[in-house]
Amino acid sequence: MTVRQQTLEMPNTSQDEAPTVAVSHTGVVVIVGSNGSGKSRLGSWLENPTLQATAAPPAFGNMDRLAYRVGAQRLLALPEQAQRVAPERAQEILLQGNEMTNGPSRVQGDAVVGQLNDFGPLLNALYAQRIKVREQYYVLGQQTAGQPGPAPSDALDRLRSIWMQVFPERELIIQDHVVSARSPGTDSTYSASKMSDGERVGFYLIGHVLLAPENLRIVIDEPELHLHPSIQASPTI
Repeated sequence: MTVRQQTLEMPNTSQDEAPTVAVSHTGVVVIVGSNGSGKSRLGSWLENPTLQATAAPPAFGNMDRLAYRVGAQRLLALPEQAQRVAPERAQEILLQGNEMTNGPSRVQGDAVVGQLNDFGPLLNALYAQRIKVREQYYVLGQQTAGQPGPAPSDALDRLRSIWMQVFPERELIIQDHVVSARSPGTDSTYSASKMSDGERVGFYLIGHVLLAPENLRIVIDEPELHLHPSIQASPTI
């Protein structure tokens, strides 16, 4: 695999230099800093630099964002069951952050430290994407006289595979708009809402990365929250 060198324009507050500075990277940039050092503000700036301009209009549409940002203040209430939503609408709500927001950030309220409550929209979008993939496969089967080739995987399939590598002592069960888990080799399952904080944050972050638009940077504020140090150090993630 060839790794392509890239650059990321970062803000530079020095009055004696250019307003931005180029940072070289190969696809992943990790920002480390003390509490209050401005990491969340930087993430907000990466999502939409115009928010920092004094002359910025009061609201922007989703297409003005330069990054798909998952803020640090996020509610991890995983619903018992996903809702059936049309694929295009489900993805639109996920990009907004919730059904009511269409502003400069996915984060509700304050773009820097506001709260995300989008676990429900994420789950809905994952299942909606699965339905879309399966409908396309069905149509392909009709067009090829029942010979469409191997069934394609969807985001839920990939999420399950990655999640079980991160949490090898648990098995993720994906059913019809219902998610549950269990210890491998047992019949005792527990619902998604009963998952531990670490299991839920793993599901949440993997799902967001899989559904993020291809043309946007992905910014995750404090991705290590609720994850044990042994998981943070895992080569899987």
